[in-house]
Amino acid sequence: MSNDSHQKGLKLKIFKGTTEDSKINKKIFFIQYWFNGRPSKHKIGNYSQSFGVKECDEYLSKLHETHTDSRTGYYIKDPNETAKNDKRIVPKPDTTLTAGKTINEVIEDYCNNNHRSKIRAHLQ
Repeated sequence: MSNDSHQKGLKLKIFKGTTEDSKINKKIFFIQYWFNGRPSKHKIGNYSQSFGVKECDEYLSKLHETHTDSRTGYYIKDPNETAKNDKRIVPKPDTTLTAGKTINEVIEDYCNNNHRSKIRAHLQ
């Protein structure tokens, strides 16, 4: 593997089961990298029948493209922060799609909803 490869820092960690759970073995792909002068690790995924070497390589290619400087190969974005933000940020619904209503139907809906809110406000 060359030094400028997107697989730089790739590791496979193998957890062997204890004596009671000798059949349970766990294999985890992760990368070890430097970001802002500190060493860090990023979990890529658990090795399984659906996630193997090919899927890991594809993930690393995308990660390398989006998180490293193309000239130096240094990480410019933290993959752990990106993963945390992906879980935290809620996607907005697409409001550019039409509901399939005519102008008259939209006006009627607006008037009915506006009228109901005035009635609710008057009753309270």
